This record gives sequence, structure tokens and C-alpha cells, in this order.
Amino acid sequence: MDILLSLAIFILILPSVPSYDYKLWTKVRAITITHKTGSGRWHGGEKEDFTFKLIGSKNRTAEHVCIADRDRDVVGVCSFNDPARIGRLKGLSIANAGDNFWAIVDIEVEINGVLRGSWSGYRGVNKFNTAFVGFPRSGDVLGELLMSEPIVQEQYPTCDCWNSKCGYCTNPSCTIKQSLNNTERGIQVQVLSKVKWRTLNSVVLFDEAGSHLGTFQWSISRVYLTGCIQCRTPKQLRKSVIRGGQTSWELSIKDSVVEISIGDVTVYNYRLMGECREIYGRVRRFAFSELDCSSSFRFVPGEMVLGESVSGECDSASCAT
Repeated sequence: MDILLSLAIFILILPSVPSYDYKLWTKVRAITITHKTGSGRWHGGEKEDFTFKLIGSKNRTAEHVCIADRDRDVVGVCSFNDPARIGRLKGLSIANAGDNFWAIVDIEVEINGVLRGSWSGYRGVNKFNTAFVGFPRSGDVLGELLMSEPIVQEQYPTCDCWNSKCGYCTNPSCTIKQSLNNTERGIQVQVLSKVKWRTLNSVVLFDEAGSHLGTFQWSISRVYLTGCIQCRTPKQLRKSVIRGGQTSWELSIKDSVVEISIGDVTVYNYRLMGECREIYGRVRRFAFSELDCSSSFRFVPGEMVLGESVSGECDSASCAT
């Protein structure tokens, strides 16, 4: 009788031990992720649409839904448990299962109450897409951080092509080639940058062979396209700009139409005619000029091909101030 009573007590106590999963006989690790959302107008994401997976030097965790506040300019915290022994934390995979966008500027990862990874910068997680954040240490490079995980860097800096290395915006190796996924021809690129009253945001345009065609430029006050457009910035476009912060805007030049969209709204539209239509109907490549180092553009795998000189960092010679 005493033996049966002791066994019953042991069975009752056993599941209450918090730090072990006895089905796997392995230590369960408590993971806490603290993140800050960007302050831009469209940076906030939904609470329940994002899953996280930790990538380590030996293994990786399962994907976990991590519910947290992701409103713009807000710090959110979410937690989950996972039994995987991942070794040193090297990276974090963030998958968006929803029809929304989320921009992250800071992330910290704690495992069992100890800070194991910290990152600051900008990473956009587009709808139904996956983004990766690496936690480097001395001697690491991005390709080593994520191991066998496919590397999809969605945001690249808008390095200035107006330098000797890029032949002052004439070298095709400093351009991004784009092939749209349908019958349309042209370019469609999303940019995150500060839009000011006089300083121009410049997208340099090229044909498929890399020959320079012209430059699209705009600011709060003016809109230009070499040889074809020179006008005041329309009121709707001016009102959509985030003053003092970064604006996420999309330039589209296709089917003889030049458009700027902010969010889901087209705020500038101009149809090219005659010679302008013929010239800019050949646009297949683009580069950037006069944008500062904090600006970036969204790289679309499968549509865009980076030139040999386009990288994830801008050096001092290719960064406008």
C-alpha cells in the first residue's frame, strides 16, 4: 500500500517540473523576443500573423506563432518554449502569413533569461513572405550566419551611383535589372527614403543593355523625368509624405505610364506620349542617386537581378549625404 501511494505521488509531481519535456527527455528552453516596429506610416503589422524560428550553429527551432503588439513605433514582446538544442544563436527567420506589412528596427532574443542575440537596422516583412535577421559576431559573414537557410535580403541600401566606381551612373554593374512577372515591361520598385522640400530622390533609368535613358526625380516641391516631365508635385502626393521621417513609396514605369504609389493609393500618374513613350518604354534597369545612407529599396527575388557592384552595404564613395 505504501509503495502504491509513493508511486501515485511521484506521478502527480512529475509533470509539474517546469523545465523538462519528458516525452523527449530534453530541456525545454524559454525564448523571449523583444522587437520594435518602425515609426513609418505603413510600418505597423498584425499581432497574430507572424511566426518565428531561431537558427543556430547546430540546429534550429520549430516555427512558433508569436503574438505581440506590432503597431508602429511600439516595442512588443512575445514568448514561446522549444526543446531544440540549437547551439550558438546565429539568426532569426520571420514569416508573415497575413496580407499586411511589418517593418522592424530592433530585435533582442533571450533564451532562458539570457540575452543571446541583438540587432538594429531595418527589415521589412512583406505579406505572405519571409525575412531573415542575422546576429553576427566577430569573424562571421552573412552567408555563414544562416547556413542552409535560403538568404533573401529584402531591403538593400540605395547606394549612390554618382562615383568613379560606377562610372558616374553609366556602369551597368551598378544597376538592378528587372523582369516583371507578367506581360508588362518596365520597372516597379519600392523605396523607403526621406522626402524633403528641395532635395531630390533620384532613380536613374537604363535599357536592358545598360545604356542610360534618363532620370526620374521628385521632392515635395517638384517632379522631373529627363526630357519629358517638369512640374510641381501634385497636392495629393505632397500630403502623403511623412514629414521628418521616411516615406515608403513605389515608382512604376510601365505601359507608357509613370506612377508613384504610397501604400495602396496611386498619388501620381502621368501617361507618356510620342518620343517619351518610345524612350522610356525601353526601361529595364535602374540605379539610385542623391539618396542618403538610411534609404533602401525592396529587392524582389525572381524579378530583380543585382549588378555585380550592388551589395548590402554602401561605402563612403557611394553614399549621398
